[in-house]
Amino acid sequence: GPLRPRDRAWIARELARATDRNLPEVRRYKRALAARGMGPGLPSGRGRMLVKVMNYNIGLATELDRIYPGARFVGLVRDPYDICESMLARGGDPAEILALYRYFGETLLRLEQRGLPLKLVRHEDMVSDLARAVDEVFDLCGLDTRAARGLSLNDRERGGAGHPPADAVGVQGRVEGLLREDAGKTAPARLAPEMAGMIQLNCAAIIERFGYLAPTAMG
Repeated sequence: GPLRPRDRAWIARELARATDRNLPEVRRYKRALAARGMGPGLPSGRGRMLVKVMNYNIGLATELDRIYPGARFVGLVRDPYDICESMLARGGDPAEILALYRYFGETLLRLEQRGLPLKLVRHEDMVSDLARAVDEVFDLCGLDTRAARGLSLNDRERGGAGHPPADAVGVQGRVEGLLREDAGKTAPARLAPEMAGMIQLNCAAIIERFGYLAPTAMG
């Protein structure tokens, strides 16, 4: 059920503290934008906070909506066959994987149905056209889609030959270069037909809503 008021107050207080701790990094980001002649022409006058909820914590979305009226939500989903194959390759338990995926996906669907200001984004669509996906999310959140176009402030270099540092790729505007075309397709484990059948049985509503198809091997 809903959290008690004191629990919501605790969440709001801790998020505010985390925001304060992150303020130096936000200022660094804004300075880097300004140094490249980018960023909004005028300050918005409003503080913004990005909260990431994962796995079973997605249940907190309704509480965050109560704490922050006017908040916007973005739900990221991925093909259940790909994600299960990937997690199995890392030693995941099939029952736990399916239970978590089903809970997460069905919670997203319920949030969408109840009218939460929610933008659902497929991982596969981000891989195929990241710039478009980012623009749609920015539009939902009332952000200037031109403010940081083509800019990445990630200081880390991508691993593997042939991948320039993320900064170089982003500044040059080749946004899709930050994602591999075969993302989600490289897990070494082979998804057994019985596992694919379990996914179809347990995740039918999610598969239908997001247009995911069974592997070719399923027939």
